Amino acid sequence: MKNSNQGIVLLASAVVILSGAFSLGMGGLIEAISPHRGLGYEHAVITAGYVLLFMGGISFVVTYLRKQQ
Repeated sequence: MKNSNQGIVLLASAVVILSGAFSLGMGGLIEAISPHRGLGYEHAVITAGYVLLFMGGISFVVTYLRKQQ
């Protein structure tokens, strides 16, 4: 790898993607088994999960394409 900083950015992007997936899972658990269903918490958690997945995916793809050039 030419630049070790790109590897660190790829790792950080993967962690952001993992946290987005975890957030989506927690949103599903809130909807399924929480005594606080219906209060709207699950919508905020799921939205945050999608935002994290989108941001992590975009930064991963951009960094990967830069690394390949």
